[in-house]
Amino acid sequence: MKIICLYGKANIGKTTTLTMLANEIIKQNLGSMEEHESDKFKMVLNDGRSVCITTSGDTGEVASDNIEFVGKHNPDIWFTAMRTSGESTNLGPYFQAEEVCYYKKNSITLLGNVTYSLINMLQYENNLCDMKALLYQTI
Repeated sequence: MKIICLYGKANIGKTTTLTMLANEIIKQNLGSMEEHESDKFKMVLNDGRSVCITTSGDTGEVASDNIEFVGKHNPDIWFTAMRTSGESTNLGPYFQAEEVCYYKKNSITLLGNVTYSLINMLQYENNLCDMKALLYQTI
């Protein structure tokens, strides 16, 4: 299994980016949804590979739930969110032999007199670029 971890501090768009990734797979007809829980997706790409996407990963408890979900489905690729520190960062005991790639999620920080709507628009574009980078790692 290939594990792609989107990591970063709180409130920078990790969950948004991973949700966009799941939606983009459907929108671009690259695969289909097989199972969907509130923050967990199991998808099958058109080439037959299975993909799990877990959009939350801020606490050890959430990370454990994600590990249980992924263990149940045994996907070829797992996209997940995690913080930069704390219990959610420890995948080691569960996936020692797996290929793990870390992808840093950055937030938009602007100084000066900038409107809230501009910041939201720029953050959306940043999430879109991050999502496309994650998507192209799978195809």
